[in-house]
Amino acid sequence: MARTRTLTELLADVRYQADIENQTLRHTDANLTRLINQSWAAFRELICENGFPYYLTSASSNFVAGTAGYAVASDFARLYGVDVTVGGEVRSLAEHSIMERNEVLTTQQGCPVSFWLRATASPPIMVMQPIPDQAYAYTYYYLPQQTDLTTGANTIDGFNGWEDWIVFDVCLKVLTRDDDDEQFAKVLALKTQREAEIRRNAPKRSRLNAACRLDTRRMRRESRRKSATGYIP
Repeated sequence: MARTRTLTELLADVRYQADIENQTLRHTDANLTRLINQSWAAFRELICENGFPYYLTSASSNFVAGTAGYAVASDFARLYGVDVTVGGEVRSLAEHSIMERNEVLTTQQGCPVSFWLRATASPPIMVMQPIPDQAYAYTYYYLPQQTDLTTGANTIDGFNGWEDWIVFDVCLKVLTRDDDDEQFAKVLALKTQREAEIRRNAPKRSRLNAACRLDTRRMRRESRRKSATGYIP
Protein backbone atom coordinates (compact mmCIF):
# COMPACT_ATOMS: atom_id res chain seq x y z
CA MET A 1 0.00 0.00 0.00
CA ALA A 2 1.24 3.46 -0.86
CA ARG A 3 2.29 5.81 1.93
CA THR A 4 0.30 8.85 0.84
CA ARG A 5 0.62 12.40 2.12
CA THR A 6 -2.01 15.06 1.56
CA LEU A 7 -1.37 18.60 0.41
CA THR A 8 -2.64 19.78 3.78
CA GLU A 9 0.02 17.68 5.54
CA LEU A 10 2.75 18.92 3.20
CA LEU A 11 1.79 22.55 3.80
CA ALA A 12 1.94 21.98 7.55
CA ASP A 13 5.36 20.30 7.25
CA VAL A 14 6.74 23.17 5.17
CA ARG A 15 5.49 25.78 7.61
CA TYR A 16 6.93 23.86 10.55
CA GLN A 17 10.35 23.18 8.99
CA ALA A 18 10.72 26.74 7.69
CA ASP A 19 9.36 28.19 10.95
CA ILE A 20 6.70 30.23 9.14
CA GLU A 21 3.61 28.81 10.80
CA ASN A 22 2.20 32.28 11.53
CA GLN A 23 3.32 33.99 8.32
CA THR A 24 0.17 33.26 6.36
CA LEU A 25 0.14 36.67 4.66
CA ARG A 26 3.75 36.71 3.46
CA HIS A 27 3.75 32.99 2.59
CA THR A 28 0.22 32.11 1.53
CA ASP A 29 -1.03 28.57 1.07
CA ALA A 30 -1.48 29.32 -2.63
CA ASN A 31 2.18 30.32 -3.05
CA LEU A 32 3.41 27.37 -1.01
CA THR A 33 1.21 25.01 -3.01
CA ARG A 34 2.79 26.24 -6.23
CA LEU A 35 6.26 25.65 -4.77
CA ILE A 36 5.25 22.19 -3.55
CA ASN A 37 4.08 21.25 -7.04
CA GLN A 38 7.36 22.47 -8.53
CA SER A 39 9.39 20.44 -6.04
CA TRP A 40 7.14 17.38 -6.48
CA ALA A 41 7.79 17.50 -10.23
CA ALA A 42 11.54 17.85 -9.67
CA PHE A 43 11.54 14.92 -7.25
CA ARG A 44 9.75 12.60 -9.69
CA GLU A 45 12.34 13.49 -12.34
CA LEU A 46 15.18 12.93 -9.88
CA ILE A 47 13.96 9.47 -8.91
CA CYS A 48 13.30 8.26 -12.45
CA GLU A 49 16.47 9.76 -13.95
CA ASN A 50 18.52 7.82 -11.41
CA GLY A 51 17.06 4.54 -12.65
CA PHE A 52 14.38 3.99 -10.02
CA PRO A 53 11.05 3.39 -11.84
CA TYR A 54 8.72 4.23 -8.95
CA TYR A 55 6.72 6.87 -10.80
CA LEU A 56 6.64 5.29 -14.25
CA THR A 57 3.62 3.89 -16.01
CA SER A 58 3.16 1.95 -19.25
CA ALA A 59 0.92 1.75 -22.30
CA SER A 60 0.46 -1.10 -24.77
CA SER A 61 -0.85 -1.49 -28.29
CA ASN A 62 -0.06 -3.22 -31.59
CA PHE A 63 2.00 -2.02 -34.52
CA VAL A 64 0.39 -1.61 -37.92
CA ALA A 65 2.13 -3.23 -40.87
CA GLY A 66 3.79 -0.57 -43.02
CA THR A 67 3.49 2.21 -40.41
CA ALA A 68 6.69 3.55 -38.84
CA GLY A 69 5.46 6.23 -36.40
CA TYR A 70 3.38 5.78 -33.23
CA ALA A 71 2.15 8.61 -31.00
CA VAL A 72 2.60 8.28 -27.26
CA ALA A 73 -0.04 8.95 -24.59
CA SER A 74 -1.35 12.47 -24.12
CA ASP A 75 0.08 12.63 -20.57
CA PHE A 76 3.57 11.62 -21.76
CA ALA A 77 6.56 13.44 -20.24
CA ARG A 78 9.63 11.23 -20.73
CA LEU A 79 10.27 7.83 -22.32
CA TYR A 80 12.17 5.07 -20.51
CA GLY A 81 11.90 2.01 -22.73
CA VAL A 82 10.04 0.18 -25.48
CA ASP A 83 9.38 -3.58 -25.67
CA VAL A 84 8.09 -5.65 -28.56
CA THR A 85 6.67 -9.17 -28.30
CA VAL A 86 7.72 -11.61 -31.01
CA GLY A 87 6.55 -15.21 -30.92
CA GLY A 88 5.75 -14.90 -27.22
CA GLU A 89 9.21 -13.47 -26.44
CA VAL A 90 9.54 -9.92 -25.13
CA ARG A 91 12.45 -7.96 -26.58
CA SER A 92 13.72 -4.52 -25.58
CA LEU A 93 14.22 -2.10 -28.45
CA ALA A 94 17.42 -0.06 -28.66
CA GLU A 95 17.16 3.69 -29.09
CA HIS A 96 19.09 5.49 -31.80
CA SER A 97 19.43 9.24 -32.10
CA ILE A 98 18.05 11.46 -34.82
CA MET A 99 21.65 11.88 -36.02
CA GLU A 100 21.67 8.18 -36.89
CA ARG A 101 18.41 8.26 -38.85
CA ASN A 102 20.10 7.86 -42.26
CA GLU A 103 22.24 4.95 -41.09
CA VAL A 104 19.12 2.78 -40.83
CA LEU A 105 17.19 1.43 -43.81
CA THR A 106 14.03 3.46 -43.29
CA THR A 107 12.15 1.72 -46.12
CA GLN A 108 12.92 -1.78 -44.87
CA GLN A 109 10.12 -3.70 -43.20
CA GLY A 110 10.49 -6.34 -40.52
CA CYS A 111 10.41 -6.75 -36.76
CA PRO A 112 11.53 -3.46 -35.16
CA VAL A 113 14.86 -3.59 -33.37
CA SER A 114 15.29 0.11 -32.60
CA PHE A 115 13.47 3.44 -32.53
CA TRP A 116 13.98 7.15 -32.15
CA LEU A 117 11.68 9.62 -30.45
CA ARG A 118 10.44 12.54 -32.53
CA ALA A 119 10.10 14.71 -29.44
CA THR A 120 9.09 17.89 -31.29
CA ALA A 121 5.78 16.37 -32.36
CA SER A 122 2.73 16.90 -30.16
CA PRO A 123 2.33 14.34 -28.76
CA PRO A 124 5.82 12.91 -29.45
CA ILE A 125 6.10 10.04 -31.93
CA MET A 126 8.14 6.84 -31.64
CA VAL A 127 9.61 6.00 -35.06
CA MET A 128 10.35 2.29 -35.47
CA GLN A 129 13.24 0.80 -37.42
CA PRO A 130 12.75 -1.23 -39.44
CA ILE A 131 9.13 -0.40 -40.23
CA PRO A 132 6.88 -3.11 -38.72
CA ASP A 133 5.82 -5.75 -41.21
CA GLN A 134 2.99 -7.06 -39.03
CA ALA A 135 0.96 -6.27 -35.91
CA TYR A 136 3.54 -7.03 -33.22
CA ALA A 137 2.40 -6.18 -29.70
CA TYR A 138 4.45 -3.46 -28.02
CA THR A 139 4.65 -1.73 -24.64
CA TYR A 140 6.40 1.50 -23.75
CA TYR A 141 7.30 2.77 -20.30
CA TYR A 142 7.15 6.46 -19.50
CA LEU A 143 6.99 9.11 -16.83
CA PRO A 144 3.56 10.76 -17.06
CA GLN A 145 3.13 14.50 -16.75
CA GLN A 146 2.52 15.61 -13.21
CA THR A 147 -0.99 16.31 -12.02
CA ASP A 148 -0.69 19.29 -9.70
CA LEU A 149 -2.02 19.19 -6.17
CA THR A 150 -4.83 21.71 -5.92
CA THR A 151 -6.92 20.85 -2.87
CA GLY A 152 -5.99 19.85 0.66
CA ALA A 153 -7.14 16.26 0.17
CA ASN A 154 -4.95 15.68 -2.93
CA THR A 155 -2.16 13.19 -2.21
CA ILE A 156 1.31 12.16 -3.30
CA ASP A 157 3.04 8.84 -2.69
CA GLY A 158 5.88 9.51 -0.28
CA PHE A 159 6.93 5.85 -0.04
CA ASN A 160 8.97 5.68 3.14
CA GLY A 161 9.25 9.33 4.11
CA TRP A 162 10.54 10.52 0.74
CA GLU A 163 8.27 13.55 0.95
CA ASP A 164 10.92 15.05 3.26
CA TRP A 165 12.92 15.95 0.13
CA ILE A 166 9.99 17.94 -1.23
CA VAL A 167 9.42 19.70 2.09
CA PHE A 168 13.10 20.64 2.43
CA ASP A 169 13.26 21.82 -1.18
CA VAL A 170 10.29 24.13 -0.65
CA CYS A 171 11.79 25.40 2.60
CA LEU A 172 14.96 26.38 0.75
CA LYS A 173 12.91 28.47 -1.68
CA VAL A 174 11.09 30.13 1.21
CA LEU A 175 14.30 30.84 3.13
CA THR A 176 15.93 32.24 0.00
CA ARG A 177 13.07 34.73 -0.29
CA ASP A 178 13.47 35.59 3.39
CA ASP A 179 17.29 36.00 3.06
CA ASP A 180 17.76 33.67 6.02
CA ASP A 181 21.23 32.34 5.17
CA GLU A 182 21.83 30.62 8.50
CA GLN A 183 18.63 28.59 8.39
CA PHE A 184 19.12 27.97 4.66
CA ALA A 185 22.43 26.22 5.36
CA LYS A 186 20.84 24.01 8.01
CA VAL A 187 17.93 22.96 5.79
CA LEU A 188 20.26 22.40 2.82
CA ALA A 189 22.27 19.98 4.96
CA LEU A 190 19.07 18.12 5.87
CA LYS A 191 17.97 17.93 2.24
CA THR A 192 21.41 16.72 1.13
CA GLN A 193 21.40 14.01 3.78
CA ARG A 194 17.85 12.92 2.89
CA GLU A 195 18.66 12.78 -0.82
CA ALA A 196 21.69 10.60 -0.12
CA GLU A 197 19.51 8.24 1.94
CA ILE A 198 16.90 8.05 -0.82
CA ARG A 199 19.53 7.33 -3.49
CA ARG A 200 21.04 4.64 -1.26
CA ASN A 201 17.77 2.95 -0.32
CA ALA A 202 15.69 3.38 -3.49
CA PRO A 203 17.22 0.35 -5.28
CA LYS A 204 16.96 -1.87 -2.20
CA ARG A 205 13.29 -2.81 -2.06
CA SER A 206 14.53 -6.38 -2.53
CA ARG A 207 16.74 -7.31 0.39
CA LEU A 208 18.21 -10.18 -1.62
CA ASN A 209 20.67 -7.67 -3.11
CA ALA A 210 22.25 -9.84 -5.79
CA ALA A 211 26.03 -9.46 -5.76
CA CYS A 212 26.25 -9.42 -9.55
CA ARG A 213 24.03 -8.93 -12.56
CA LEU A 214 22.78 -11.93 -14.50
CA ASP A 215 24.16 -12.37 -17.99
CA THR A 216 20.69 -12.29 -19.49
CA ARG A 217 21.94 -11.97 -23.07
CA ARG A 218 23.92 -15.20 -22.80
CA MET A 219 20.98 -16.93 -21.13
CA ARG A 220 18.67 -15.84 -23.94
CA ARG A 221 21.11 -17.00 -26.64
CA GLU A 222 21.41 -20.36 -24.95
CA SER A 223 17.61 -20.66 -24.71
CA ARG A 224 17.23 -19.90 -28.43
CA ARG A 225 19.96 -22.35 -29.37
CA LYS A 226 18.37 -25.15 -27.35
CA SER A 227 14.94 -24.39 -28.83
CA ALA A 228 16.35 -24.49 -32.36
CA THR A 229 18.21 -27.78 -31.86
CA GLY A 230 15.51 -29.49 -29.80
CA TYR A 231 17.98 -29.95 -26.95
CA ILE A 232 16.35 -30.58 -23.58
CA PRO A 233 18.62 -30.77 -20.50
